[in-house]
Amino acid sequence: CSLPLSYFQQYLLSKMMFRFLSLASAAALASASGVRVLQGQPSAKFAAAWSDEMELAGTCINTDNQDMIDFWGTSPLNDLSWCDTITGGKDADFDLAQFAPMGLIKIPNDKEILITLSAQIDILTINTATSKGGNKANPDPEDYLGNIGATSASAGITVELFAQAEGQDPVQCFPGKVTMASRYVEVRNQVGAEVTYEDCVIVEGEEICTNKLADTTVVSTIGVAMDTAAAHSFQWVCADMESATYNIYAAFSLTSEVNNLCDDSNFGDCDSNADLAAARVILNKRMMTIQQVRAVKDAFPEI
Repeated sequence: CSLPLSYFQQYLLSKMMFRFLSLASAAALASASGVRVLQGQPSAKFAAAWSDEMELAGTCINTDNQDMIDFWGTSPLNDLSWCDTITGGKDADFDLAQFAPMGLIKIPNDKEILITLSAQIDILTINTATSKGGNKANPDPEDYLGNIGATSASAGITVELFAQAEGQDPVQCFPGKVTMASRYVEVRNQVGAEVTYEDCVIVEGEEICTNKLADTTVVSTIGVAMDTAAAHSFQWVCADMESATYNIYAAFSLTSEVNNLCDDSNFGDCDSNADLAAARVILNKRMMTIQQVRAVKDAFPEI
């Protein structure tokens, strides 16, 4: 069955392309999407909520290249079975926007809400770059450099917080969208080889030697893999709130992207280049605390 779009849903879809869980449909929609909805009786001063549901976004290319599989065979990060389980296919960019109600708080008139959101975030990136050089790979005798093998991998999480009282428009909390974690890695590799030899002949009893270039092809592959996990935290303020009971929403956006950036403009061969690259971000355990405060913008004293 389909749920009718509330004003908040239409607002978010048109402005930020996020999913919205209205107060009436939050539990049903969250259950369908695997998001835990944590709500209790509204507190006049303080509220807290948490979730241990794992969300993943990832992108992979050329994971079926046996040379690449062999290259990474001894690495503890060589298990890329997760690539085949990504929504949208292993060769597609994938964005995940999650809107989850995280807690209720009741405040008096003209007060501010201070929200602290913490989350454990894991980011994995794998890059390889292959270059084929040598004078046989490059027909220009003055230039024996091959193609520039290159891949990029990026992953990260941004989050926005909103407060909404039933029957009212949503209020975006300051400072708006915040990057909780982000990584961009680009790896480049270019190889060249100039091998010469003496070609000697005997002419009328005299040895005459000439330096010549040997037909040489050199292939080089390099790789960089990084896997990190850390807890991240940030604070938001919902300012000048009217007296009401507010539901606080955290909008997580998980993104990942990989690209093959091979460049053969200086000769070389990118048509057969199939460098492996992968990027994955995991949103793990998260905690939110919400409290009533008095906040003042730009109140830092000048030094």
